[in-house]
Amino acid sequence: MDNKKFPANFNLERFCESFVRNALVAGNMGLTFGEFDKKVFVDVASENGLSIGAVKHLHHCFYWALFPNFLSAYQIKPTDTEQHIFLLRNPSDEQIRDYARGILGSQKSYLDARIARFNELADAA
Repeated sequence: MDNKKFPANFNLERFCESFVRNALVAGNMGLTFGEFDKKVFVDVASENGLSIGAVKHLHHCFYWALFPNFLSAYQIKPTDTEQHIFLLRNPSDEQIRDYARGILGSQKSYLDARIARFNELADAA
């Protein structure tokens, strides 16, 4: 496990906006699901001073919100072994901020619990 704890000054609102924005940018690249995950996790970790493991630990609620609304995953050819990710619509910066705030508003207790658990696991390692 990549056990770098969340810093004491971690800004969850900034993280949410960063995750949404980076996922939408990556979704516009036609990447495979694995490539998409890697790009999003690396870019969000870098922007927020986190480990990739920390970002992975929080990604679920963002995918739940983004995939039916902004992103789609499907096979380009029937022989493809991995799905590719595609952007369904391109929101403005203001819409990205609003959507990130909406995810934070509805998922804050989930995200706080995941952060606390990740830090507990890091302490125990």
